Amino acid sequence: MGWGALSRAAAQGQSRYNGDFYNGVDELISGRNGKSNEESRSIGVFHKLPTNLQDSLLATAKETVEHTHRNHIKALTCQREYRAQKREDLQEKKATASQQKFKEASWLHQQYHSPRCWKTSKQACKEFKKLGSHTQQLKYTKEQILIRYLGLGWEKAYHPWLRDKYTFTAMELLEHLVNTVIPLETSETVPKEAPYHMPRIPDMKKMGITSSDVQNYYKNRLSQKIN
Repeated sequence: MGWGALSRAAAQGQSRYNGDFYNGVDELISGRNGKSNEESRSIGVFHKLPTNLQDSLLATAKETVEHTHRNHIKALTCQREYRAQKREDLQEKKATASQQKFKEASWLHQQYHSPRCWKTSKQACKEFKKLGSHTQQLKYTKEQILIRYLGLGWEKAYHPWLRDKYTFTAMELLEHLVNTVIPLETSETVPKEAPYHMPRIPDMKKMGITSSDVQNYYKNRLSQKIN
């Protein structure tokens, strides 16, 4: 009937560990060392019940075994489907977030090739002074940093907006832009497109090493494709 399941084996092991059906037969085996009353194993809870309750319990178990088994399988199936749906929703959420980040990065990448981008330190200081308020200075200086960091994927251009509850000022970000970000033009490559990071399956750890037969098989397959 397909009742062999891990849950049944676990239930048997649990009942044996708890001694639910232990009837003291071990104490009747001769040749064993005597044990004190504290060390002797107590009678299982099943044998502490009156005989009529034992019979009723066994009869009920036999009567409901099929129904209980079906409910158990149904519950496991629902649990697997829920976990699978949860993983699917999480993957969809990550994909949507990646698409949104790519849209932002694409816009920033376009701004690098537009007059909006401050290409030299002299231009950056000049445009910075034209801005009327600290709010505008902060906004446009952040944008210049993000153009390189997100739009071009230059990791070295990164700078936090705050650290240890301290918010960096527009002037401090301008210093980072002038001294660190803009000089990256000489060492970094400008990509043709904005970087796109799609969520992928994590690297799984492998046990053991690949046998020489498997390695030779893949080498032969590779040589056949080349030839």
